[in-house]
Formats: sequence, structure tokens, C-alpha cells
Amino acid sequence: MVICIIALVVCGILGIFSVKYRAIAKESFKCTFRLITFRPCNTNLDQRIKANITSKLLKRTPKLAKLVYRYFTLLSVVFVVIFFASMGYGAYALYNLGVHGTCNLKNPDECIFDPNAGEEQSCNLGVTHNFIPNILSRNKISLDSAWNFSKQYKSII
Repeated sequence: MVICIIALVVCGILGIFSVKYRAIAKESFKCTFRLITFRPCNTNLDQRIKANITSKLLKRTPKLAKLVYRYFTLLSVVFVVIFFASMGYGAYALYNLGVHGTCNLKNPDECIFDPNAGEEQSCNLGVTHNFIPNILSRNKISLDSAWNFSKQYKSII
């Protein structure tokens, strides 16, 4: 039943782009809601996912398929823990990037995102990292004046 949590997140995102995953997203939402309220899941979504994964593995490596089938619940729990841990660490890195200007406080040089990059650094297309601020400063437009301009003429449009 733990796989329903992962299926909810993954199929919920994929369901935005593809109709194929919307039914699975709805079913996983029902299963996750029942799981949160300490009721057993009345759908067999976890069994279908287990059977689908095992059948694909069975064609290639039967021994691995046997292990996955036997320890599917344990593997589901491990993947849910890894999923939420990586989500939390990603949110922490984004917070540090926004507040402190680096995603790694202990070693700022290891952060691959450098908002304080010099204007001479450019990417493959020859566009500098500070492309938008440079355009605004050349035309003597500040972000505040651009925002006020758009708010002022929004009522006309």
C-alpha cells in the first residue's frame, strides 16, 4: 500500500500531460487517502503495479523478479523514504540558494548554481547569465518600473 503514495505523486504529475495516467492518479489518491485515515486500501493498485514490474523483470532475470516479488513492500517503503528525503534535501538546497545565495553552506564553491556569477561568464549560446538585468539597465528600466507599468495598463487590456 505504500506504493500508492509514490504512484500519487508520479502519476499526478504525469496525469497533467497524459490522459493515460489520470485514472491511476485518481485511484492512487483514493488509496492514499484511505491509507492516511488508517483504513485498508480497497483498490488493487499495488497488486497491479507489483505484477507489472515483476512481469517485466521476469522476461530478463527471473531470480531478480522473484526477489522483487517477495520483498516488494519493503522496496516500496525504501523508495518512499528516499523520495521524501530527496524532496526535503532539494527544498533545503533551494531555501539556501534563495536566502544565502548558495545551495551548499559548508562549501559554497561546490554549488552548481552561482547567482553571483560574473558578467563575463556565458553559456553555449553566448548569452550572459545576467542577460535580463543587462537589457533593463541599458534601457534604463528597473524591474519595479516594469512591474508598475504592467499593473497600470492591465486594466486597459
